[in-house]
Amino acid sequence: MPDATPEPTPAPPPRKRRVLRAVVLVGLLAFAWPAFRGTWTEAERTDAAGLVRGDVDSRLVRRNGASWIQISALVEAPIAQVWKVVHDHERMTDFMPRMAKLKVTEQSGSHKRVRIDFHFLVDRYTEIDVDVEVGDRERVERWKRFGGSLPVNEGRWVLVPIDASRTFARYEVHAESGMPVPAFLERAILRDALKVVLTRVEDRIERLRREDPAYLNDAK
Repeated sequence: MPDATPEPTPAPPPRKRRVLRAVVLVGLLAFAWPAFRGTWTEAERTDAAGLVRGDVDSRLVRRNGASWIQISALVEAPIAQVWKVVHDHERMTDFMPRMAKLKVTEQSGSHKRVRIDFHFLVDRYTEIDVDVEVGDRERVERWKRFGGSLPVNEGRWVLVPIDASRTFARYEVHAESGMPVPAFLERAILRDALKVVLTRVEDRIERLRREDPAYLNDAK
């Protein structure tokens, strides 16, 4: 009796093949975009050239062998007002994403210690040393982790006046959550999440002008 020849597996209909190719393509793009956002570095932005109101410049930069996220924008407010808002740590939950609570635990002159609690997938917290430098042309706040469940957290605010009513603001951070995810994916997620920070700072100043002008009037 002759061997039975197996029937060939029918090819999927053309419509199913197109759907399958589209699914594969979307999956590749979903992987490639964060890989690009979390690995491709650029030169640091050091001034406001080319920025207009509403622009937010987001970059991944290399500094001292580490990958830093740098967010820059023009804020339509005097430097003293921007400084007061970004330096008021216990009210930063009004504009910082993922931050659930901030508490100043120590303060001496221009130095502070701050604890920050985050809500993101699993709760994390960090304890940071904060120091400031206020000069004639720029104001800088730097921080660095000294404790907490985040293994890496350092960064800085840099504010430079453009004129009496506008400020060039940069928010820069190098952070790692310690979660078991690829570093490039973590950087891409953080980079996109932080784009809203400077927009929210300006929105907060506008709201304070309406609701609590005395708070901004005290800005120096």
